[in-house]
Amino acid sequence: MENEIKNLPTPMQLSGIECGNGWLELIIPIAEYIERYNKENPENEYPMCFSQIKEKWGGLRVSVNYGTKELFDMISNYESESYNICETCGSKEDVGEKYNGWYKTMCHECFLKMVKERGYPMTFRRNSDNKTYLIHPDGKEEDITDQWKNLNYGEACEGTNTIG
Repeated sequence: MENEIKNLPTPMQLSGIECGNGWLELIIPIAEYIERYNKENPENEYPMCFSQIKEKWGGLRVSVNYGTKELFDMISNYESESYNICETCGSKEDVGEKYNGWYKTMCHECFLKMVKERGYPMTFRRNSDNKTYLIHPDGKEEDITDQWKNLNYGEACEGTNTIG
């Protein structure tokens, strides 16, 4: 029974990395740390490994089976840093969050490309000015910060899907 439990696949093995390639620069140093730790500690019965790597609420989430304070500090720092790096392309320029249904940290360029592909306006909150914009497929931007702050989501979405 113990061998069966020991050999169960982790969520990481089942699903792989569940975020965009733009965050690879954050994930690779963590992977290098884990690899180095395991080489320096071959006596460990259970090697340190990723349990899961994913996006959640617009930020990077990294889970490991166990770790050191140094590793957990590294993970925490990179998770915080992910909110300022485009998950799609890795840019640190003009980054913000997409709010339409699924939070996603993106640069304005990747966001505009997505809006054009989808063909309908979407909301984007810029980190640089902390304002919320409605971005249209033609590139037009409307500052909707005040409306967004006062929005009663339940009333706004009743009978429509135009917000998200």
